[in-house]
Amino acid sequence: MKIIAFSNGSSYDTSTWSNVPYYFLKALEKSGEEVIRVNIKPFAKVKLINHLLEKLIRIMKLGITYERTGFYNGIVKRKMLKAVKRNPDANLLLTFDFSHSVANETKIKTLLLCDWDIKYLIEKIDRRTPTDKEKRLIEQQSKIIDSADYAVSIFPKAYEEMKKTHKNMHYLGIPVNIDCPDFDIEEAQQSRYQSKRLLFIGKGKYLSCARELEKALKSFNSKNPKQKIYADIIGMDESDTKISSEFITHHGYLNKNKPDEWKTYESLLRGAYFFINTTDNWVGASSILDTAYLGIPCIINPNEDLTETFGGNIDFGYLCNRNSAEKIEEILNEIASLSFDEYKALSNKAHARVKDFTYNNYVRRIIQLISD
Repeated sequence: MKIIAFSNGSSYDTSTWSNVPYYFLKALEKSGEEVIRVNIKPFAKVKLINHLLEKLIRIMKLGITYERTGFYNGIVKRKMLKAVKRNPDANLLLTFDFSHSVANETKIKTLLLCDWDIKYLIEKIDRRTPTDKEKRLIEQQSKIIDSADYAVSIFPKAYEEMKKTHKNMHYLGIPVNIDCPDFDIEEAQQSRYQSKRLLFIGKGKYLSCARELEKALKSFNSKNPKQKIYADIIGMDESDTKISSEFITHHGYLNKNKPDEWKTYESLLRGAYFFINTTDNWVGASSILDTAYLGIPCIINPNEDLTETFGGNIDFGYLCNRNSAEKIEEILNEIASLSFDEYKALSNKAHARVKDFTYNNYVRRIIQLISD
């Protein structure tokens, strides 16, 4: 099968849409399919142009982002049509978003793969009413989704909402965005248990958790000087969090494409006692699953997508139903008192619950879907 894959950024770069195009297409090629990769981002080779245009749109206060302007979408459409013209024998057009498609201008099957649409983002995640401009964008995107042969959401709650208005919507599970084939979980468990280092992964939208975590660590460690717990933060540096603490180490954004940064990232995964993100409402489900796949238990705020996937009670970690230093400290007391056998059991459960969420399995489901 010949597949043209469109991504808003290079699919060879792990930073493009949370690693999804990178790992998905890697697994797709491994399965024997021919993949034509197309970066549909305008001015992809001159990043400064996009940066200046983004800044201009903000200054003009148009009420929409640069990526949702007609100018941006027009360039994307031309890129997509050019790729189709060059590959008339393609069997599938795969787009890693719900906002771009040329389904109405070709007879080639079209599949859109993303997390959620604009409507879900605004109403369910941001919890607000869309503006008039956003309502028009929602309507435009809805037509794009309906024009595709298949639309796939990687999150169950988003799928449940979108299938109400889109009959072509599917859900095939949540894929794990990690690739450590030689990772020995059993070997890592002992060093993790001894390290007592928490791992936090996230950018600005998760800042509230980082700040509450800092307060909790300071309080817990002052009361338990012989059982100190530390934390590593990936995704933000000290200038982002404004946190200066002897118990927290910032690592900034780590690019998995760069050997040195990947080495640091992998080292942090090997040493992480627990993954933590207690941010209200929006918790990075992909980071939770990625770390669980490597046997790292979690401390998280209740999350609808995870509840839908695993049930109401996460049995490979702790639910923190309030993003506060006091509640986090309660859980720190619990994890500090775990025996090694108790910790090992949680670690093994974490891996067992997500071990089948690999991209190899996910790709097989996608191929089955378009073959039916």
